[in-house]
Amino acid sequence: MKIKLIFVTSILLVFTACKKEEETTDAKDFTKSTFQKVILPLHSTFSNKALALQSSVLKFETAPTAENLNSLKQNWQAAYSSYSPTEVFNIDNIKDNYAHLYFQKFPIDTLKVISNVHTNPSNAIVSSNAKGLGAIEYLLFRSAALDSFQNEANNIVYLKAMTNDIVDKGNELLSMWKENQNKYVNNQESDASNAFNQLVNGMIQFTENLKMLKVGNPLGKQSLDHPDHYLAQAPFSNTSETGLNEDFEILVKLWNGNKTTVLDTSVGLGEIVKAKNAEVYQEVNTILEKIGKDLSLLPDDLNTAFENMDEALNTLYEDLNVLYTLLKVDVSAQLDVTVFISDLDGD
Repeated sequence: MKIKLIFVTSILLVFTACKKEEETTDAKDFTKSTFQKVILPLHSTFSNKALALQSSVLKFETAPTAENLNSLKQNWQAAYSSYSPTEVFNIDNIKDNYAHLYFQKFPIDTLKVISNVHTNPSNAIVSSNAKGLGAIEYLLFRSAALDSFQNEANNIVYLKAMTNDIVDKGNELLSMWKENQNKYVNNQESDASNAFNQLVNGMIQFTENLKMLKVGNPLGKQSLDHPDHYLAQAPFSNTSETGLNEDFEILVKLWNGNKTTVLDTSVGLGEIVKAKNAEVYQEVNTILEKIGKDLSLLPDDLNTAFENMDEALNTLYEDLNVLYTLLKVDVSAQLDVTVFISDLDGD
């Protein structure tokens, strides 16, 4: 009996070891693929868009015309669109060093922005809710923006300071990720801080932020049904929907793999989940498809939709909550992922 037990236990140990080795391989494929085909290209794109924004600011400084302002607005929108999805990678040492604090803290405090413009416009070391893409958006899209730039030079000085800071911090962020190459390509760490665990937690936190901060707050979900579109991600340009779409697209890429051709070997998280539990895999696919439809049904004027508590936004909020729960509970359980404490816990 004892011999039989030892034999069976040995078989189980061998099976478990093989299973763990396969899981490690799957996880490594995902972290390596994500790092090389998503993280680096995404952050490189943002850095380039920030440089283009900086160039358009310099052009506008030389000739503050309506045409150059429109060009500047377009470059801001491109930078904003490329930045928003990078927030899913606010993880690991990036998060520990508060690297994302410099780019887009919302809602923006317009009174602080105005005060900074009047007192020390060249100073970029200011509160996070008075700088970055949000402060630039306010300066560019507020009422009578062109007159303000033409009549008070401090506005352009502050605009330059904020843009230069974004370029510098964007380059630093890209450098930090390049330094993380070994960790994310090899995924060799065994504790909870390993690359795979970090990426899955990034998706969980990002989905919660998308639900609560980018949809729920302006919709009034945390304020007893008192909506306020100024709590949205981009209220002054009324382009919050762009950010929502970019955010959804990055989640889909991480789930499906960033495959660009039929022969592309990119690995998505969904493939790993499917091998463990096809039912959970299909549940996530189903809700992702539903969220994609929800986004396609949003009205063009999202500011008004928030104020009216539009049903399409309520549906989106509820479906994001389903996705968040699936990722945090079901997916993490299948992958044996340690879920970190959320930034929003207790809110």
